[in-house]
Amino acid sequence: MNRLVITTYKVDQWLFHFQSAKSIVIALKQTVPILAVNIYLHLLYRLTIYPDSLMSYFFNHPLHVAPPIADNIRFGLSLLDGLVIMIFVAGFTFNYLSSQLIHDTSLPILTNFLITYLVLSGNNQFSTTNTSQYLLITIFVFFSVRSYAYQRTHFLKDTVSPYDLRNLLWSAIVIGLTMISYHYIVNMHFQSSFSTLLSKNLFSSFTGLLLIAVLSPIMFIIGFPLPSELTDDQTTLNTVISNLDAFLNSTNAVLPFPENLYSTYGSYTLFGGIGNTIVVSLLLLFMKNEPYKRLGKIAWLPSLFDNNYLLYSGLPMFFRPILIVPNVLVSTFSFLISYLAIALHFVKPVIFITPTHLPNLLLPTIASGTPIRSTILTIVILIMSYIIYKPFVMKLTSEEN
Repeated sequence: MNRLVITTYKVDQWLFHFQSAKSIVIALKQTVPILAVNIYLHLLYRLTIYPDSLMSYFFNHPLHVAPPIADNIRFGLSLLDGLVIMIFVAGFTFNYLSSQLIHDTSLPILTNFLITYLVLSGNNQFSTTNTSQYLLITIFVFFSVRSYAYQRTHFLKDTVSPYDLRNLLWSAIVIGLTMISYHYIVNMHFQSSFSTLLSKNLFSSFTGLLLIAVLSPIMFIIGFPLPSELTDDQTTLNTVISNLDAFLNSTNAVLPFPENLYSTYGSYTLFGGIGNTIVVSLLLLFMKNEPYKRLGKIAWLPSLFDNNYLLYSGLPMFFRPILIVPNVLVSTFSFLISYLAIALHFVKPVIFITPTHLPNLLLPTIASGTPIRSTILTIVILIMSYIIYKPFVMKLTSEEN
């Protein structure tokens, strides 16, 4: 394990020798304060005002808010989402161009703001809980800042006005090429195609489920768009519905799909987010490195409700080899342990549908026919996750102390 930690850390450090990667890390960390406010407000909204909130479920009395006020709250949260992304874009643009000794960055920042707005508002994706935007925006902004830096250092003197006609022409070309590229990307329908693929029989088999357990953490950390079935909701899948129908017809019925995406991957690998990252939040609470300790303090509560986006930006997790490896290992071993526990009849599979926004940590206990054994299994998986994550997180935080 120690060799694996050292190797992945070396790869991680090699990657972040590139100035563009350094700029991304700095920009992501700069978003953490406003991102924390945003995430806590979203959490409060979902637990209290949201139509299917936990408050309305447990107290059978939803918090009544006048529709105009509720609409204004949603609009305000959407604006806050956009502000988080704009801060990331501004930080990335400024930090990268400053490293290239370009001091007036106003035009490229405005250009990238406009690109960001057109990309996200065009597909209604102003959400800080959608990692695909980080990959898309990072690619578009990277193309923008690299082309601007190349133009300024090879064709234009630094004394040229940033709003010179040639710079404005650059801005128009970059915006045009970005929107053309985005048009083709959107038409590929990655997420809907992925959702359709997940309904195939392959993904109710051991091979298909193992493939998901391995690939989803990688796709998440690099920012590839994931369907909701791989992040928080597997209850609409045919295998889940078939199991529930069989149980409702007869409590002693043999379930047609005991090991499925919901009963294994969805129930035991998403504690705190993909890869059981609630463990990372808890580890950070006991770090000697004060910035990481503060991150743990603000990240643990959202992690409890399966939101790990403070970790995604604060560590950051985005494109970090030293965090991809343990995330994949935890997801894979959590799936294997849960699959074996169900196959060997140690626990009954999770079949019931739980309230929206209930912490995934409670899912095996509440939605399984063997609550005590499922709780034991949950504890075993959390301990295993802790053992895997600890050396990687310790290495990351100690080297940056």
